[in-house]
Amino acid sequence: MHRILFASLLAGVSVSVFAGEFGDECAFALSMGKHVKTDCSISEVSGGKTLCFSSAAAKATFDKYPEMSLKQATRFYEKEKTK
Repeated sequence: MHRILFASLLAGVSVSVFAGEFGDECAFALSMGKHVKTDCSISEVSGGKTLCFSSAAAKATFDKYPEMSLKQATRFYEKEKTK
């Protein structure tokens, strides 16, 4: 694993070592009731969870109201999982 990660860094390839929360879907999009898959290259760790975002703008908007946004994203994701 370390050799692959090191080789990827040398080649300038972005490697996501940890899987994101919500199956790598955009946390902001989920908070708005939408599914948007990401490569998790834009992310943040909050409460021990890696949150992925589809763009810097999505992350910035999410960060304006992080507690409310996370609550809405979690609620929507869990609801959709049970369908």
